[in-house]
Amino acid sequence: MKTIALIDTRSEVPGKTLGILVSTHSDMVAAFAGTDAFQKTEAAGGHIRTKIVTLKDQLEVGQAVQPEHLAESK
Repeated sequence: MKTIALIDTRSEVPGKTLGILVSTHSDMVAAFAGTDAFQKTEAAGGHIRTKIVTLKDQLEVGQAVQPEHLAESK
């Protein structure tokens, strides 16, 4: 089952981890709303780098997202 996820990329290590899973969403509209809410809560006036991705694996919030967790794009 594929999951749309929001990732905080501040802890990204190229080739090893994309960042930390912040939240999962049912569709892209919800994912963008989640991004807005995350920025308002966490950024305190700044901006935090995030990515919206599709995961092939079910992960827990707070878990590191690795390249092999990503669903293949078409």
